[in-house]
Amino acid sequence: MTDADSERRRSPRVEVVNHSLSMRATAPVRVVDLSLGGVLLSCAARPPRTGTLNMVLGNTPFIATIEVRQRATMVGDAGTEQRAGAAFVDMNPGSRRALEHFLRSARPT
Repeated sequence: MTDADSERRRSPRVEVVNHSLSMRATAPVRVVDLSLGGVLLSCAARPPRTGTLNMVLGNTPFIATIEVRQRATMVGDAGTEQRAGAAFVDMNPGSRRALEHFLRSARPT
């Protein structure tokens, strides 16, 4: 995203590595990083505006409804990818606790 976007961030981002993810989309989606307020996604095709993020953080299931707020196209040596910054708009208390625990145990990026 841009420098202006990072200035609005309320909590640090944490890189996500080796976590499974499914989202109602027409193409695979990868979680790049997480914060208390949202998620940065990477995918080959433009992601939908809203969706359900369903993954495992540590050993704990995590489910949240997300809404894409920012989109960008990244061009690099590996090709073109779509990046989408999404906000969490709904999650149950168990998922909130799992996210907080994951973020506390991980290092910010």
